[in-house]
Formats: sequence, C-alpha cells, structure tokens
Amino acid sequence: MEKYNLPKGWKYEVFDKKENPIAKYYSALTDYGEMMKFSEITHPKNSNMFAEFDDYINIKKEDLTDLFTNICISRETSFK
Repeated sequence: MEKYNLPKGWKYEVFDKKENPIAKYYSALTDYGEMMKFSEITHPKNSNMFAEFDDYINIKKEDLTDLFTNICISRETSFK
C-alpha cells in the first residue's frame, strides 16, 4: 500500500525495516478509521512465485478502548 494514495481519513506507517540476502521485511500499521491493521510483510528477493507475504491482524478501535481501560485498572490495583 502506498502511503500517499490512501482514501481520505486513512493513515499508513511503515516501521521496523530489515533486509538480508533472501528478503526484505517490514512492519506496518494502517488506520482505517474504525479499525486498525498491524502487518508483518515479507518481500522475497528471488521468487518467481510470490511477490509478497502479508501476515496481519485487524483490531477494532472499540476493543482498544476496553483493553486500555483494563490495563489502567490493572496497574492502579497493582500500585496499592
């Protein structure tokens, strides 16, 4: 996905780039508004069959709110 050709309101950020003689690797976070996607992407250098492998997880932002609330409550009780 190109960072500059996204629909309005979407965000895309690439980080954690690595490379070796076999492949290029990077992680990406895509914000679709109500949902986010975390991806681990691999581009093999010498493959005629595969251009890219994309291992990803979709996360609803409403689930992050619940997770953040639970983390805060957990930390608050552990400091008492």
